Amino acid sequence: MGNGEEKSERIGPYEGCVRGFVADKAARAWLSRLGDHLAGTAGTVLTEGRHRNVLLTMPTSSGPVGVVVKSFACGGMIESLRSRQRGTKAWRSWMAAVHLHAHGVGTPEPLAWLERVENGRVRESYYVAAYLPDAISFKDALIALFRDEPDGTKLMTLLQTVADAIRKMHAAGFVHYDLGNQNILLRRLGDCTWGDVCFIDLNRGRVRDRVTDRERGRDISRITLPSDFLRVFREMYYAEVPTKPFKLWETRYRKRFAWHSRTRRWRHPIRERRQVIRHDTQATYPGAKSIWVWDPLSRQPLVTMQREDRKKHFALRRHLQSVWSPLRLLPFCHRHYQAFRATAFTQPRAFDGRVGVAVEWRPDDAGQTLAALHALGPIPVLVRFYRHEKEDAFAGAVGLVKALHDKGHPVSVGLLQDRKAVETPALWQSFVDSVLAAVGGVVELVEVGHAINRVKWGLWTFEEYRELLRPLVPWRARLPQVRFGGPAVIDFEYAYIPAALDHMPKGMQFDVLTHHLYVDRRGAPENPQGKFALLEKLALARAIAKAHRNCGDGLVITEFNWPLSGTGIHSPVGAPYVSPGVRQNDPSVDEDAAAAYMLRYILIAIGSGLAERVFWWSLVAHGFGLIDDVGGAWRERSGYLALKAFLSRTRGFVFQQRKQLRGTDGWVWSYDFYDDANQKRVSIVCAEGERSVPISVEEGMVARDTFGVRLNIEHQQVLVGGSPVYLVLHRES
Repeated sequence: MGNGEEKSERIGPYEGCVRGFVADKAARAWLSRLGDHLAGTAGTVLTEGRHRNVLLTMPTSSGPVGVVVKSFACGGMIESLRSRQRGTKAWRSWMAAVHLHAHGVGTPEPLAWLERVENGRVRESYYVAAYLPDAISFKDALIALFRDEPDGTKLMTLLQTVADAIRKMHAAGFVHYDLGNQNILLRRLGDCTWGDVCFIDLNRGRVRDRVTDRERGRDISRITLPSDFLRVFREMYYAEVPTKPFKLWETRYRKRFAWHSRTRRWRHPIRERRQVIRHDTQATYPGAKSIWVWDPLSRQPLVTMQREDRKKHFALRRHLQSVWSPLRLLPFCHRHYQAFRATAFTQPRAFDGRVGVAVEWRPDDAGQTLAALHALGPIPVLVRFYRHEKEDAFAGAVGLVKALHDKGHPVSVGLLQDRKAVETPALWQSFVDSVLAAVGGVVELVEVGHAINRVKWGLWTFEEYRELLRPLVPWRARLPQVRFGGPAVIDFEYAYIPAALDHMPKGMQFDVLTHHLYVDRRGAPENPQGKFALLEKLALARAIAKAHRNCGDGLVITEFNWPLSGTGIHSPVGAPYVSPGVRQNDPSVDEDAAAAYMLRYILIAIGSGLAERVFWWSLVAHGFGLIDDVGGAWRERSGYLALKAFLSRTRGFVFQQRKQLRGTDGWVWSYDFYDDANQKRVSIVCAEGERSVPISVEEGMVARDTFGVRLNIEHQQVLVGGSPVYLVLHRES
């Protein structure tokens, strides 16, 4: 264990060591009767069990102080013989604490170890340490966050603080061997700050010249976290890509400890029965499916479990429902799909009122939001209401909806659930009633629920989704002018759409299918996923809406964007922790590419006639917004400027046709718009790829880039790439 400077001595009936303020006369006299103090009623039992932790008040020459006495159970003769060889648990705790203190690693200040031996057997064994009045265990800190403050930033800060402390402990050459969450103490120093990490229950620990990856893995294997948080914690601890031996040993020891925990009730039935009787639900972690943590930076819940763990919690019927429902609808969908594909881009289409953005209330910037939207014109706006947010956010969102309506914006709202709302229907009922009572008279569309096929948003079964819809049934009659939309499935996982529509409560139907359709893993919107690029995905979504009896024949895309490179944990693909090493299959793009993809997405979705409206998410966000707000200063990104130019150029025009133009080095798409008098044409041309293609233009045309800046036309040719170019032609009357 190592050599301590203090020599053992007699203190009343005990042998042991004392140090610090315990060495004064009053404290030594008190320690000489420690067994009597513990037998009395003056102390407070902190933890009960085979070994007890008791808080006592010790008199010293400078006044009373709080100390924690760990009273170790004394075994029989075999235990005594083992203690002679290895030292008692109290002595090992003392030596470990002295070592950690000497190396600047947190542990409650070691004050004394005392033992009474009779006839070669240890009869009493105590370890005394200073009491930390404001400290809580890592376990209790996690439980408090999960239950009362499910905030991702706070959670990540807590994990980083503990990971750094463990790394420091191992660097000091100490292996804990019982590093459970309950054996890590810390203080909360601020709303989002923790510190003063201390390690307790040190008697199993060992001092090493160098802590190996095997020993590191063994210690980390006792940390209890949901599996994806554990992935992050391992990377925080290692501060680089964890080595393969570390990961292998950590996994092996974690499995071993899990088996040890599962069999504990058979090995120690009486002890486990006592713990069941003393069970306190407030002192236990929420169930795996109940843990829901919101990330304010990426504006989404955090993934708590990795894929293999999530699968363990899925009911078999969920899989069967997501297979049977689409199979039943398939013959009808196929016919409608072919018809929608055949009629895409064949009908005139006005873009006015069809391209919108999604926003949310943000403290202290409602004026900036309104000003940014005003510059885009009276476009549709979708305002999100979050069930988990506080009353001030709700009141702010209501005020924002009314202000947008007063300024002429068509307003839709989204009602976003959390896990607590799913588990406590009364909370969701109250939320729905509050929102619709406040804004039902001024909105056009209400989207119910959000990303229901992603369990991180709180829904694990289609039956839970049905209960989420039930409070909306009476509101359909109360608000006949409002359309209701759903089921708000995200990504190209269309099997969940008919399954969700099959589980709607009696009296509830959707007027329009709303969907969050991303293509960011494919890059450009024209890139296919199998045989389905954006156009085919839209046609299939329309076909499902038309074929199902519980949904009207219409499609609104309520969320799409591309995550932006270099935005770290603010990006949906970077949150909540930027892992070390090379990221594989990263869909992030730069700001100019996101702007180009956005316009091409809009041209396909609206020009095809397959979507009646699309909403970019979001107006303001560092990781994916049209406006960057990092550091509190707003900056209009390429996306905002491109959308502003697009809306200005197409306002009052009608889309007539899409055609391909041959350039000198490839093909480009041309989307042709005409004004009402047919005197002015705007052709928006773009290549599907990023290669620039020279194309011939008509005489008299004016060319402008994605942002409206005039381009030079030489020899009646202009270069066209992935970013749309506007070709404007005025015709003579």
